[in-house]
Amino acid sequence: MTVTNANMLKTANRRRVFELLHRSEEPMTQQEMAKTTGLTVASVGNILVDLEKARLLQEAGQALSNGGRKPTLYTLDSEWHYLVGVSISVEEVVLVITTLKGEIIYRETESFSLAEEPEAVIGRVINRVKKIVNVPKFQLKKMVGIGISSPGPVNADKGTILSPPHLPLWRNIQVVTLFEKAFDTAVCLEKDANCMLLGEWHYGHAREAENVLYFMIDFGIGSSYIINGQLFRGTTHLAGEVGFESRRLRPKNNVTGKALYSILPILEETKGRIHRGDSTSLPKNLHSIEEFIEGLAKGDPLAQEIIQESMEDVGSAIADKVNFLNPELVVIGGRLITAVPEFPEEAEKIVRECVYPETAGAMEFISSKFGQEAEAMGAASLILKRALH
Repeated sequence: MTVTNANMLKTANRRRVFELLHRSEEPMTQQEMAKTTGLTVASVGNILVDLEKARLLQEAGQALSNGGRKPTLYTLDSEWHYLVGVSISVEEVVLVITTLKGEIIYRETESFSLAEEPEAVIGRVINRVKKIVNVPKFQLKKMVGIGISSPGPVNADKGTILSPPHLPLWRNIQVVTLFEKAFDTAVCLEKDANCMLLGEWHYGHAREAENVLYFMIDFGIGSSYIINGQLFRGTTHLAGEVGFESRRLRPKNNVTGKALYSILPILEETKGRIHRGDSTSLPKNLHSIEEFIEGLAKGDPLAQEIIQESMEDVGSAIADKVNFLNPELVVIGGRLITAVPEFPEEAEKIVRECVYPETAGAMEFISSKFGQEAEAMGAASLILKRALH
């Protein structure tokens, strides 16, 4: 074996042990890690020494013994390294700092106008990150890197935000380059739905799953997939852009001619029906989803009708993907899911009615554990593998 191949194998084995500890909710012994990874106990021991020197690992007490010396337990070191996650959405940027285990140790929100130049918004966020990471408690630690989440489509390889439908000025923005100029650290970009799935997969309900479908219903709509334990991006990293798919238009009620998937189409549809003269207690100059949700909570008939149509649209769309992918787990998340608690249950009913019985029987359907924080946490997790470099 050449020196290069030996080094590559060593790095791969270190990554296997690191990822095992990262995904484990409990500390593990050297013997348990060897059994799970298939490596020898001696090889795992050498890796543990390397990880401990890099302050990626720490001892966590001792396990019970069947006789003889009690084995040492190990877990990731949550004190020395930290990750930065930046989540861009419509009129808002969420910034989080997390430990390697996904514990949020800092969070703040930066609002912006859709009329602002993207570079100005990014500049403000960069300045906020600089101020935060320069406070004493973070100066004494090591930043592994910065992960960025953005509405799709994006080119993750080039670090470019391409053309999000609901961010009209954000066209071909080289966001990774802008952050790399400001920070001497690794920077990664991924679309929002993929980040939300990664947040669940690393830290939430999807930790043990091999085949996962994530459906995001937010200002727009998106989906993402874990297939055989790997995030599936597609040839040009545009897999899951279901907001662009063609759908049969509802022949009677749909005023705008758009599927009622998500927040912005719902608001547009509601305004159209108010203008048409449908009976409603909603304000004639409806501006926000909060006003819509308030009317829905009060039993407004128009809001109830539209949200029911949205749940049917989403359920049908998810069912198509479930029949195609046959996942063991479906996770549904986003602002609309948080705002309308009955949405997941109603969508699930439609999904289970529309998929093969065998598929439905093997599938679990759940809501996101973290809500919107999953996106920023998933963004931070993008650069976890950099911790080994």
